[in-house]
Formats: sequence, C-alpha cells, structure tokens
Amino acid sequence: ALAKHGFLIRMGGDEFALLFSSTDPEGLLTRGFETTLENLLPPKRNKDLRIGMSIGMVSVPPDVNATEEEVYKVADTALYDAKDRKETLGGQTNIVSRTLNPDTLRQITVA
Repeated sequence: ALAKHGFLIRMGGDEFALLFSSTDPEGLLTRGFETTLENLLPPKRNKDLRIGMSIGMVSVPPDVNATEEEVYKVADTALYDAKDRKETLGGQTNIVSRTLNPDTLRQITVA
C-alpha cells in the first residue's frame, strides 16, 4: 500500500513505524489496513476473527524543523492515546493524529 510513498519499519513485537510522504495520510493508512486484511485471511475462513489497529500518526509540515526524536515522541504519545481509545471504542481500529508545530515542540522540550 505504501508503494513508492515511504518505508515500513518493524520497531519490535507488533509495533511498526511508517515513514512516508502523502497529501492524504489517513487515506493511505486506511487503504494499507484494508489491503492487509484482504491478504491476511482466506475469504471464507475465520469470518468471526476481528482485527483492529491502533495508529498514532504525526504530520510534520515542511516549515517545521523537528528531530527524529521529537517526531518519535509525538507519534508514540498519539499511539498510546489511540490504544486507550480502542478500549472505549470496543476494539475497533482508530487513528489519533497530531501535527507538529512550534507549540508542540516547546512542550516536548519542556517535558
């Protein structure tokens, strides 16, 4: 689903990082999840199996200078916010999205 838009990196266990460029990041993630589900199981088997994802996404506008560590911290926080929401939403897939800006970067530096 990423095609030439970016890279998929396994962080460990069942956590992955996607580094990509897109004008529609949530659409790209949704298409990727749908493609994964289509290819994961044969169509007539395990119909009752429910698979969900928690996604923490961070967007970095071109005019924002951020280190990899700063981007990672924001994405990790968004991921855990998504995991918390998953419990209240009944296990369905959800995306928590953040955009880096000067205020966000100041909060990271202070923390």
